Amino acid sequence: MNKRFINGLAALAVVFSGAGALPTGTFGGFSLTANAATIVDSGKCGDNLTYTLDSEGTLTISGTGYMDWFSMTGKNDSRPWSAYRDDIVKVVIQSGVMSISDFAFYGFNNISEVTFAETVEYLDRTAFMGTDWLEAQRKENPLVIVNNNLIDGQTAEGNVIIPDSVEIICTGAFSGCKNLTGVTIPNSVREIAARAFSSCRKLTSVVIPNSVKSIADMTFYDCSSLESVTIPDSVTTIWQNVFRDCTNLASITIPASVTSIGDYTFNGCSEGFTIKGCKGTAAETYAKNNGFTFIALDGASAVPGDLNGDGAVDVDDIVLMQKATAGWKVAESVKKAADLDGNGTIDVEELVMVQKKAAGWKIVLG
Repeated sequence: MNKRFINGLAALAVVFSGAGALPTGTFGGFSLTANAATIVDSGKCGDNLTYTLDSEGTLTISGTGYMDWFSMTGKNDSRPWSAYRDDIVKVVIQSGVMSISDFAFYGFNNISEVTFAETVEYLDRTAFMGTDWLEAQRKENPLVIVNNNLIDGQTAEGNVIIPDSVEIICTGAFSGCKNLTGVTIPNSVREIAARAFSSCRKLTSVVIPNSVKSIADMTFYDCSSLESVTIPDSVTTIWQNVFRDCTNLASITIPASVTSIGDYTFNGCSEGFTIKGCKGTAAETYAKNNGFTFIALDGASAVPGDLNGDGAVDVDDIVLMQKATAGWKVAESVKKAADLDGNGTIDVEELVMVQKKAAGWKIVLG
């Protein structure tokens, strides 16, 4: 449907409705006056969301909750407004709407204005990819941020500092960015979504803030210049393919907090790739199961009470615990492991707990 047809519908709706003022000019020999835009199309786009399109090309999304996910495979385009690709020029997202689906307005070139309610908490750059609006936002600032979501950084260059107002780096935000060499991520960021930095082939180093709990699928996939990654002990999950094909990444240190590492995470990294971490952790298990070199850090173990770092609590640990409790000179790693409550001292109560653990009692250490 084109603009001429939409305008024609608007004029006919005015003539036959019998309500409101008529547009200016003549129609059927009568003098006409101006009239407000009329509704051209409407429908559902979520369990509790609806859309309306008016004759001026404004699409309004209203209701509460999340937008439906739409498919765009071959000739199948399930977006309910797909027939108006050339006609929609403005999108209004009203209060109550919580998400805008991926590719929702992809390829709608003529959209030049978008209004977001503060309730929108999920969207990414694909939602408005190819629109005049996104291009204008990029020219204004290479970091396009909506409601604390960084949705696009495609045109960023050099070492980028992300503002501390950002909470989410959205799916594919920097994916394929040709001139990104470094990035500073603030502690305000709680989520780095899938493919956020994939194929950023000039990116050399990254420090993940301690506000992040997981690293999503393919986050740094194909970052072929990446040499240094710092993972904080707030991270518990590293999903699949995260560092796949990072051909210059020779080693990585994985903290004991990480309990799950996905498939193919380090496939295609530098020859002789090495994983460093604590004994008895997911890092060691992953390295051994996937044929990577593992280097234990200072003999430390993630198993509380495992003073010698062999991954188990047994009589050898009891002996070391007795020595530490008695004030004998022991390695710093042993002292640290022996201080179960982290109060800086090693006492008889901690010794008894290790003895019970070694004996098979079901107790929690640390």
